[in-house]
Amino acid sequence: MTTAIVPVGHYLGLVHDDSVGQARHRVRVGRGSEPLDSAEEAAVWFAAHSFTNLAQPVLWTRDRILDVLPEPRNLAASAVPILLRDGLLAEVDDAFADRHRVVPLTFGIGWRYGDDGLALGVGERAVSVDETVLAVWERGTEFPTLREACADAAPEAPDAALAAMTAALHRLLAVSAAYVDVAATSR
Repeated sequence: MTTAIVPVGHYLGLVHDDSVGQARHRVRVGRGSEPLDSAEEAAVWFAAHSFTNLAQPVLWTRDRILDVLPEPRNLAASAVPILLRDGLLAEVDDAFADRHRVVPLTFGIGWRYGDDGLALGVGERAVSVDETVLAVWERGTEFPTLREACADAAPEAPDAALAAMTAALHRLLAVSAAYVDVAATSR
């Protein structure tokens, strides 16, 4: 079975790093800040967020991420295990919801009712979601794990809420409506 991969952390930008004497991309993970050590790592991490213009939801896997990157593919492919090891990428497996949480980000008007139902974001950087995903998204900072946020958002069907949220996750990441962070209990 092919596993979805998501980026972990909130992008801080290019930050001057005195230890190497240059600016590096930095990502906040939990309470710490992690560098993206190479151009290939940065390219993979950014590509793992998905794209805003996808008509249909697609499973964002290791191969899909590598397919959207320019050649040489082998350099980007070597960055994936490093990012997984360093916790800057995560596989969406059975334990994902216990190790991570989804933290909402809002820009402009935040969520609103749109033509396609509930929407998060603004203008072309908005994504339509159902009420379950919206309920989990709203609880992202209130609970230490994604599983606990899903249980609170849909106490009668927490597994269905988790499935809905993980299915919508790359669409939320693509428009910066949320980011994936480590569970609050593992900080």
